[in-house]
Amino acid sequence: MALDDAITLLLRVSEEDVSNESLRKLAQRVAETLGCLALAIVHAGALMKQKLYGLEDYCEAYSRNRQRLFGHQTIHARIDYKYTVYTTWEISIEMIRKLSSNNPTNLSCWSSKNVENALDLLNIFSVLHMDNIPVEILERAWKRWEVQSSDGTLSDWTKSHQPHVLCQDYAGDWDPLPVREVVLLLSSFSLIHINDSSHHISLHPLVHAWIRDRLTQSERAGCCITAVSILSASLGVPAGDGGYQHGRSLIPHINSCLEFIDYGLLFAEGAGTIERLRMVGKFVVVYRSNGNYTKAFEILIKALELCKKTYAAHEEISLQLERELAKVYDRLGTYSKAADHQERVLQISLKLLGREHPTTLDAKSWLAIFYNHIGRDSEALEMQKNVLHTSERVLGDKHVETLQIMQRLAFSYCISGQYQAAMKLQEKELHLRKNLSRYEDSAILVSMRNLASFYSRMGRYKESLKLNEETLQLSKKILGDEHPDTLVSMNNLASSYQNLNRTQKALELNEETLQLKKKIPGDEHPDTLGSMSNLASSYHYLNRTQEGLELNEETLQLSKKILGDEHPDTLVSMNNLALSYQDLNRTQEALELNEETLQLSKKILGDEHSHTLVFMNNLVLSYRDLNRMQEALELNEETLQLSKKILGDEHPDTLVSMNNLAFSYQDLNRTQEALGLREETLQLSKKILGDEHPHTLESMSNLASSYTNVGQYEEAIGLLTAAVDASRRTLGEEHPDTIYFTSRLDIMKGNSSWNIDGNERRTAYEEGIGLVESHGRRGIRGWLQRRHRSWMQS
Repeated sequence: MALDDAITLLLRVSEEDVSNESLRKLAQRVAETLGCLALAIVHAGALMKQKLYGLEDYCEAYSRNRQRLFGHQTIHARIDYKYTVYTTWEISIEMIRKLSSNNPTNLSCWSSKNVENALDLLNIFSVLHMDNIPVEILERAWKRWEVQSSDGTLSDWTKSHQPHVLCQDYAGDWDPLPVREVVLLLSSFSLIHINDSSHHISLHPLVHAWIRDRLTQSERAGCCITAVSILSASLGVPAGDGGYQHGRSLIPHINSCLEFIDYGLLFAEGAGTIERLRMVGKFVVVYRSNGNYTKAFEILIKALELCKKTYAAHEEISLQLERELAKVYDRLGTYSKAADHQERVLQISLKLLGREHPTTLDAKSWLAIFYNHIGRDSEALEMQKNVLHTSERVLGDKHVETLQIMQRLAFSYCISGQYQAAMKLQEKELHLRKNLSRYEDSAILVSMRNLASFYSRMGRYKESLKLNEETLQLSKKILGDEHPDTLVSMNNLASSYQNLNRTQKALELNEETLQLKKKIPGDEHPDTLGSMSNLASSYHYLNRTQEGLELNEETLQLSKKILGDEHPDTLVSMNNLALSYQDLNRTQEALELNEETLQLSKKILGDEHSHTLVFMNNLVLSYRDLNRMQEALELNEETLQLSKKILGDEHPDTLVSMNNLAFSYQDLNRTQEALGLREETLQLSKKILGDEHPHTLESMSNLASSYTNVGQYEEAIGLLTAAVDASRRTLGEEHPDTIYFTSRLDIMKGNSSWNIDGNERRTAYEEGIGLVESHGRRGIRGWLQRRHRSWMQS
C-alpha cells in the first residue's frame, strides 16, 4: 500500500491522532521498516495499542528480534486478527503442501515434486538479496554444470549442493519448464513478485526476513552453500559481452550470501575445499572488476589461509588466488607489494609448471607490468622482451597468449619512451589478431585502443582520432553503449578531440561519459574519478576555470574517501587541483598543494619514480608563479639530473625537463645557456619524436625565442616558418598552436628588430605549462586509465 495510507492505518489501529504531524513522522519510519505491508502494519498497531511498544521504539525492537515480535498473538477490537503475521505466511506454505497431496500426479504443475522444488528455491532466495534476483542464474548454473558433467569434472560435492529444481538430466538441452512452474507456484501465493519485463524476482522485506527466520541453523548453512554454488556457476558460463553486466548484477546477492553465511563454512577444511576456493575466486574477480578492491582483498586473505593449511592438495587453485592477490595489491595502489607478491607467484609457477608453461610466461609478463608501476622500467622492458621471445618459440606468434604479451611489451616500450617501437609492435599485434579471430571480437578493441594511444604519443593525432572513432563505433556494436570498455573508448575519443582542439566536442563527450560512469560503475568507482578528472580538463581548456576547480576538489575528496590519502591516484588528484589553483591565480595554495604532493610521492613511490619527477616539474611552476626563480632553477636542475638517471637521455619526459630548465635559465637572463639547451632539446626531439611532432614544433618555437633574445632574427624566422608549415599540415589551420606560431611569425616579419622578451616570457611560460601538463595530472590520469583498461586485461 502507499506510504501515506500505511501511516494512517498504523495510527488508526494504535488509536493515535492521525492528523498529528509529529506522530505521522514517527509512524513513517515504522511503515517504511515494514515495507508498507498492510498485514504487518495492523500487527504493529495492535502491539502499540496494547502498550507493548511505542512508535519511538518499535523499529529498534523489530531489528532486535523479529521472530519474538511477530510471535505475539494480538486481537484488535474492531479487526478480526486471528493469526500473527508469520503465521499467515506459514498458512500459505501449508496450503501449497496441500495442493500437492490433492494433485499427486507428477504431470501436474502442483505435483509434490514441484512443491518441494518451490519451497527449496524459496529458502535459497532468502539467502540472496531481496530485490532483482535474476532468474537466468539458474539457467547459467545448469549450463555450467552440464559442461562439467560432460567432461567428467562435476564433483559429488557440487552435485550435493545443487537446488532440487536443477537436478535435471544433463544429457539433454536446458528445459526451462521446471523453473517456470515453481516460480509461478510461489508467485500465485504472493510469496515472490516477478518483473515480467526484466525476468527478475523480488521478495517483500518481511517475507524475506520470515523465510530466513523459519530456517534452522543447518538449513541456513545448506541454503547458503547452495546459493553460493549457483552464483559461482552462473559466472562460469561464457557469457559473451554481457559477462561484466551479469557479474555486476550479482554483487548485491554475493554480498548478501557472504553477510549471512558463517565464513567458517566457506573456509573450513574438509570435503569440497577446492570447489569452495574456486567459488570465492570467482567472487574476487567480480569485486576487483567492479572496483571493490578492499572486499576482494578481505576474501583472498581468508581463502589463502585455507590454502596454506591444505597446500599440497590444492597447489593449482592456490596459484590462481595468489595471482589475484597481486592484482588486488596493484589496484589498491600498493605497487611494491604487488611486485613482491608477483615474484612469489612466479616462483610458485616455476616450481609447479616449469619455465615455458603459458601460466609461467603470463606470470612473468605481469611481473614486468608491476615493475613498470614501481619505476623499474628497464628491467620490465628486458623481461617482456624475453617473455615474448619464449612465447613465440613455444606457442607461436599467433597464439592468444603471445598476442597479450606483445601488448604488454608495447606498453613497456611506451613507458620507456620508445614510442616508435611501441607503435610498430602494436600494429603487428593488431594485424595478427585480425587474422586470428573474427573482426567483431572484443579482444580486438583493446588492440585498437592501444594503437590509437601510441599514435597520439607520436603526435599523429588525426590517425589517432580516426582509429578511436572506429573503436568506439565497434565497441558499441559488440559490447553495447554502457559497457565499461565502451566508456574507456569514449574517454579516448574525447582526448583525441582535445588534441585537435575540438574542445566543445571533447567536453560533450566527457560529460556524457561521466554521466554513464556514475550510472554504471557508480559514483564512487575509481574509474568514475578518472572521468571526473577528464571533464575538469575540458573545463580548463574552455577557460571554465571555476567549474574545473570545483570538480577537481570533489574528485580529490572522493579519491581520499575511496582510495585513501596515500594512494598514487590520490596524488594525481592533488596535482590536478593544484593546476586548478594556478588557473585561478591562487598561487600560494597551488604551491602548498604541490609541495605536499611531492612529499607524499617521495614517501609512497620513491624519490626516483617517474611520477615523482612529474610532481617536481609542477612544483617548479609554482616557484615561477611566485617569482622564486632561483628555487625553480635548482629544482629544474635536480629534476633533469634525475630524469637522465632514471629514464635516460633520450626519453621524451627528459626533454620536458630540459625544456623547463631552459625556461629557468631565461628567467635569470642566462640567455646563452638557455639557447644551448634549447638547441640540444630540439635536436633530440627530432630524433626521438620526429620532425613534425607537436612537441618538436613547440621546441622550435622556444628556440626561436632564444634566437630572438640574442639577436639572431633570421634563424628565428626560419624556425618559426618551418613550425607554421608543419603545424598547418599536422594540426590544421585553426589549431591554437598553428595560430600562435603564425602570429609570432607575422610580428617578427613585420619588425625583425622587435624585442619580444616580455611577450616571450609569458608565452614560454604557457608553453611550459602545456608541456608539463601533458605529462602532469591530466596526462597521468588519462594515461593510467588507458593503461589499466588497455594493457591490464585479466
